[in-house]
Parts: sequence; C-alpha cells; structure tokens
Amino acid sequence: MLDQNDLKPMMRVILESSKLHASWLNMLSHLEYVGFSKIVKSQDVNQMSWSTMQHASEELRHAQLLKKLSMRVGGDEFGTYNQENMLCGREARNYFETIDHSCDAVLSEEADRARLCYLYVTWLVEVRALDVYGDYMQVVKEFGLSSPLESLIKEEDKHLHDVTESLASLDPQFSLRQVEMKGMEEKAYAIFVQSLKQRLSEH
Repeated sequence: MLDQNDLKPMMRVILESSKLHASWLNMLSHLEYVGFSKIVKSQDVNQMSWSTMQHASEELRHAQLLKKLSMRVGGDEFGTYNQENMLCGREARNYFETIDHSCDAVLSEEADRARLCYLYVTWLVEVRALDVYGDYMQVVKEFGLSSPLESLIKEEDKHLHDVTESLASLDPQFSLRQVEMKGMEEKAYAIFVQSLKQRLSEH
C-alpha cells in the first residue's frame, strides 16, 4: 500500500534543484534551532540538568551543520531563516508548534508538566526526525552525493533512547499515552506533507 506521507519521491524532486535542496536543508536547520530554543526556554534554570544542556547543545550544533550544508548547496543567501530561504518553513514550524501545544494540553494536570512536555515533544520529534533523515540519506545516495549526517543521526538516535527511558521512568501512563501522542503527531505531520506536496507542484 502506498504511503501518502512517504517523502522519498518528493526528496528526489528537491534534489534535482540546488535551490530547493538548499531551502530544504535550511528548513531542517530551522527546526533544529527551534528545538534548541524550546529546550532552553521551557526548562527551569534551577532544574536544568547536564543531560538536558547536552541535548540543547547538540540540537544547536545540528542546526549549524544543516545551515552550513544549505549554504554550501545554495550559497550565502541561505545564511538566514527568512521564509523565502526555507521550503515550507512556516508549515514546518506550525508542525512543531502543534505538537508542543497538544502535548501541553494533554499534560495540563500533571505536576511536572514542563518536564514531561519537553520529554514527549522530544520523543515525538526524534522519532519523526530519524525517519526523515533516514529517507533523505537514502535519496542522497541515489544521487551519488555525500552528506555528513551520520553523526547527527547517531546523536538523534541517542536522544530518542534517552528520552524514552526518561518517560518510562517518570510517567506511569507512558505506555497508554504513546498511542494518543503518536496519533496527534501523525495528523500534524500529514498536514505538513500535504503543504510540501503543494509547494513542489508549483515548481
């Protein structure tokens, strides 16, 4: 059965154009930067752990790596996060914000709401990011290109492992909430994918 959210066909279109490719990488960089920013803003400084600081620093490094790749592909004009320099940048940000707000609403009665929301958003985004980056790397190889995302993917995989362990130990309802949270993320992601399809159809 055809997966309507399969990005690989769209990625093949994106990689045919250096401008689209650079815009795609810049959008991914922006999302990594948003992730970094949300970690810093959402956590009580008095409760900021070394592991959370490490996660934030790695998200920022990922944003820098993807920004550097974007500029390598498309030039200095991709040095900013202006909307015209990102492929569906606003829609990608909306995807992230939808997950963030939805998790916050589900966890509104929890005493450790901020911490749990951070963990659930991270969990959902990391699961999706590993799929997206994995598909991107497959298509990059099809085109005979090289892309130094192996270290990024390895760190994202570790983030997922760590946050899964944290949720399993901190939230007694984790096994039950997984289905609800994943369902919400899948709906938000489907909206983003449809926006991406529409944008690419205009090129």
